[in-house]
Amino acid sequence: MSVNPKEMVHRLPRGRPRLDPDLRRTGIVRTALRVFIESGYVDTTMEMIAARCGISKATLYGAFSSKRDLFTAVVEIAVRLDIPEEIEDQSVAKTLETILIPTSDGHESELDDRDAILRIVYSQAQDHPELWDIYRSTTSKESERLTEWLLEQQTKGLLVVDDAPMIAQMLMNVALGYPPNRAEVVVGPLTRVPYLREFVTIFCRGLAIG
Repeated sequence: MSVNPKEMVHRLPRGRPRLDPDLRRTGIVRTALRVFIESGYVDTTMEMIAARCGISKATLYGAFSSKRDLFTAVVEIAVRLDIPEEIEDQSVAKTLETILIPTSDGHESELDDRDAILRIVYSQAQDHPELWDIYRSTTSKESERLTEWLLEQQTKGLLVVDDAPMIAQMLMNVALGYPPNRAEVVVGPLTRVPYLREFVTIFCRGLAIG
């Protein structure tokens, strides 16, 4: 049986190669974070973010249904704690310090990004209460993760906590600078690093852990 030579030609897919949806979503969130920091929640539009990402509005709305949905994803990465699965070659106190204080990445500090996003929530939530809903839901998830970590360390005999959820919430409040105060807003986030480290030291000393 003869075969049509045209049927033997391997046809390459047309257009640009498709980007992994998760990678695209992550890239959008990272870019949106910068736009929200620059313009605030109220003045930022989906058109602005799409333009900065170099994608169409249709593509952006395919990944995030609304500006609120996208800002929620931004807040989630801003407040997410870097909780290790295991404590290796360092004390519980040092590990807790690492959890509460984001590390710097190159010339950009994750702590700066966290503070900038939270300032938007603090300053604009009065007129846009949905920002408080986003803040509460995202920080509640992180508080639950931190509670699980504290209980796990207690199981291992590394610390003793009477009320893990309450302690986790206290730690979250300090790490996120909530409630905000005028001094913190004026001075800026960088001065909070030694404050957070001292808090962790005092906190761990009170729990008699190393």
